[in-house]
Amino acid sequence: MLQLAKKKIKNKGVQNHIHLVHGTIHTLLPNQLFDAATCMLVLHFIQTIREKKELLNEISSRLKPGAPFFLSTINGVPHTSMFSAQLNAWRNHMMQNEIPLEDWDRFENSFETEIFPISETNLLAIMEECGFTQINRFFTSFLIDGYVAIKQ
Repeated sequence: MLQLAKKKIKNKGVQNHIHLVHGTIHTLLPNQLFDAATCMLVLHFIQTIREKKELLNEISSRLKPGAPFFLSTINGVPHTSMFSAQLNAWRNHMMQNEIPLEDWDRFENSFETEIFPISETNLLAIMEECGFTQINRFFTSFLIDGYVAIKQ
């Protein structure tokens, strides 16, 4: 994925304005601040709300004030009617696209063992606690939501 990003950056001629980092947030210098950050389809793999908040705090602490932050994650409260309806719609979509049933079953069974969604209300509260403002959802598909926020 990073190689594809490098290629696109070079094709656009903006390589002097963009610095890509391969690694985890803990490999960055603590005083190194960035103009923007993304966290795409990662947060739902982190088990506890405390750990999710720690990651968002780490990201926030590495951003310049006013920097945009893009986040996408699976949201929802398992075992609720809304969650079940969205999950069923997602299943139907995957079946219509000929995804093998065993792949769907593996995905569905990963909730609360490998995938740990939280409610949007909890997510937005955590983001605000971590110093993000102007939080706006820009994308939704089944249980996946995408947000853009600004670092205070």
